[in-house]
Amino acid sequence: ELAASFGGVAAIANTAGVSFEELNAATAALTLTGLSASEAQTAIRSALAAGDISAAADMLGRPAELRGRVIDGDHRGRTIGVPTANVDTGPGMAIPADGVYAARVIRPDGTSHPAVVNIGRRPTFYASAERSLVEAHLLGFSGDLYGEELAVRFVERIRDERRFDGLDALVEQLSRDIATAAGILGVVVSDGES
Repeated sequence: ELAASFGGVAAIANTAGVSFEELNAATAALTLTGLSASEAQTAIRSALAAGDISAAADMLGRPAELRGRVIDGDHRGRTIGVPTANVDTGPGMAIPADGVYAARVIRPDGTSHPAVVNIGRRPTFYASAERSLVEAHLLGFSGDLYGEELAVRFVERIRDERRFDGLDALVEQLSRDIATAAGILGVVVSDGES
């Protein structure tokens, strides 16, 4: 009986003098275009670093995604009517360039929520920050996400992150970002949602 796994196929191939390298689907697809596995991974990371979500998705064969646990933050979003889930990203994780994105957030139970996601150093509040944060505002969602492991699937880049002259200007832009993300994701948000 043949094993239906990479290990089983590799063992059979080895008896015939053929060697195999296990690749994920994205890397396999790119290697078919002549790129090595490391070149394919570098191309995907470069697209993400440039904020080119569309190119990254094309190379991956699916939307670019990051996973992380929701951690405690400054609670500032809640005070301005735009609560966010701060998604912890580990060292070495490939994340898109700083900016604002339309995305889908997948909870552990499999439910998918439309979201607007900010990746950045929050220049309106901090002169400098040591690393970019991933903050997801789930459209139409009310509840506690602390400690949950979320998957953030990026759909489209909306704009670059930028500094605002104050909270009012920031809140106005966030309202526009939410409306833009809702349009991209094909959802309707209530008039009161910012």
